[in-house]
Amino acid sequence: MGELLEIVKLVTLSTCHLSKTTSNRLPQSASHLASTRPTPDWWPEFVRDEGWMFWVPVDEVVFEAAFSEAPKDLRDVLMYVRNSGCEWCLFDCDGPVCDALFQYD
Repeated sequence: MGELLEIVKLVTLSTCHLSKTTSNRLPQSASHLASTRPTPDWWPEFVRDEGWMFWVPVDEVVFEAAFSEAPKDLRDVLMYVRNSGCEWCLFDCDGPVCDALFQYD
């Protein structure tokens, strides 16, 4: 019998969907992510030079528990991502802009 692969949906979005305030609160490097303990539940799973990757729980109760303390702009984007059926969100400085989401300067 063949190996079953777990396939998940990931969306890439521009970092312009996050406010400067939120972006400044997020870890700016992988070493910063590792050195900041304990981290909030809503922090990214991975940090890149170009942005962040967040796990987006499909379950509403889990999502609410994980992101209840998150900044509103981040929470709003991740709620949109969750409602779109994606389990991961990669914010990239060169990522695509989504017209349905608010854009910051």
